[in-house]
Amino acid sequence: MIVPKIIRQYRYYRYLFVAGFTSELGSFISETAITMFIYDISFQDKRYLGLSKAFFLFFLALGSLIGGPLGEKKNKAKILLMCEILRIPLIIALFFIKNVWAFIIIHSFIAFFTGLFNPARQALINFLVPKIDIQKANSLFGTSMAIIHLLGPFIGAWAYTQFNGITEVLIFDLFTYAIGIVLISLIIKKGRQTLNFQATPQESKWGQDFKEGLKLVKSRLDLVAIYINNILTGLAIGILIPLLLPYSYDILGKGKWEFGLLITSFGVGGLLGGILSAFINQKIRPGLLIVFAATTEALF
Repeated sequence: MIVPKIIRQYRYYRYLFVAGFTSELGSFISETAITMFIYDISFQDKRYLGLSKAFFLFFLALGSLIGGPLGEKKNKAKILLMCEILRIPLIIALFFIKNVWAFIIIHSFIAFFTGLFNPARQALINFLVPKIDIQKANSLFGTSMAIIHLLGPFIGAWAYTQFNGITEVLIFDLFTYAIGIVLISLIIKKGRQTLNFQATPQESKWGQDFKEGLKLVKSRLDLVAIYINNILTGLAIGILIPLLLPYSYDILGKGKWEFGLLITSFGVGGLLGGILSAFINQKIRPGLLIVFAATTEALF
């Protein structure tokens, strides 16, 4: 069957998967459309594209940093439900706002709750799937994110171009949150009966994992090099992505639709790279592969 066995086998994992997939898809679609909208309402001022992306990623990272220990200390399913509920009034506010700064700030708060959502969702898998199938469950979420990276920008660019605005995109985003609220509520109801989503006292050490991880990285030169490389790559991508929209306008002489294709092609590369790396890693040492990939990327 087309539907993976693990989704058919575990009902409450299926609920979590559908809730996460639809929510993330809606977020990626709206992210693409909102980028275009900010570019339009700022009279195509490129500075606002960079600022909006910087604010978005900062709050997304902040939410993820807080979401990790919070997911260990608190009820994971209730954190997911809270994130879905609190994003709804923020999305509704975007219907009525035309000021570019207000739009960027509200969009950043949405990113914050998205950052909270992801680690809590990942941690909840351990309670919904037997230990023997956890790796399969995590892999399926990873594959779904690659698909979302492909579909989200493509649909977002098409919808914004087709409807000449973000109203329809925001309505769809609200619909995905509503789906998430219903499904996560069913998981919480199940949890009250047979599961315990609350962390044990041993798990509830705020920041302990982060401190131990940082200590490990500082003690190994290879890990330091990998992190520095990731930071520099992220910096380059952070410069590149916001400039793709004006690039498609000013240099290529194209428009919003082509911008969506550019972002989608970025996702295609990520998906193909992930598939190829699984095979290449069997024949080439990981360190050599990283150096080769970084060098090739620089040449491109």
